[in-house]
Amino acid sequence: MTRLTAPIDESREPFQALRRGLGWRMRAVRGWVFWFYRMQLVKTRCGLELLRNYLFDRQFGSSCGGAYPTRFADTGARGTSSVDYCQLPKLFHERNGVMIRDTDVLVDVGCGKGRVINWWLRRGLHNKMIGIELDDRFAAPTAERLRQFPNVSIVCGNALENIPPDGTLFFLFNPFTAPIVAAFKDRVIEVCGEAADVTIVYSLCAHAEVFRNDPRWVVTSVQTKTFWPAVVIRRARPLPGE
Repeated sequence: MTRLTAPIDESREPFQALRRGLGWRMRAVRGWVFWFYRMQLVKTRCGLELLRNYLFDRQFGSSCGGAYPTRFADTGARGTSSVDYCQLPKLFHERNGVMIRDTDVLVDVGCGKGRVINWWLRRGLHNKMIGIELDDRFAAPTAERLRQFPNVSIVCGNALENIPPDGTLFFLFNPFTAPIVAAFKDRVIEVCGEAADVTIVYSLCAHAEVFRNDPRWVVTSVQTKTFWPAVVIRRARPLPGE
């Protein structure tokens, strides 16, 4: 039996190609509109958060805004940008079980221009605070800007080599690729000790599964509404009798 097929109408091919081209462009436009709506309107609250970030930054001497590509991609480091001030109270919140104690040593891993340290200081905290930053373009100015605070130190160098042994509360804003996150979680235990009471607040947690797949750590999604996904990570404790 011969299968009959409809003849190809060659006159329609240019129109079909045009439709495919327009479809691709419309998808690109929709993607751009969604990105603009989410990043430039929702995230910034129509620019109000940008203004608040700037005003709070200026209280500590200099703007901490901007996004900068990394010069150290070969080390697994990501680019530098600052979390919005409005997100920090939601991350360090009692609903997430993150209460800063007077005895805590606060560590901002990949501190960049130092906005998180600004926020800790703005809260009136007198804890020992350490910022670790690989790029001297940001580490040196931040150290100079905050030198009036004797409880703050900025370390310029690789985070894996500069984890403070007395650190108890660490903040990460997606500073590393997955292999470096894996090395960091092991290094924290190595430096701080197996029994150390360590909490890690990990915002924009692109590689939280690295901790979830390690039984030495317990990972909990934050209970507050934050713009970027975030988790709180703690050392697992053995059950009684183990």
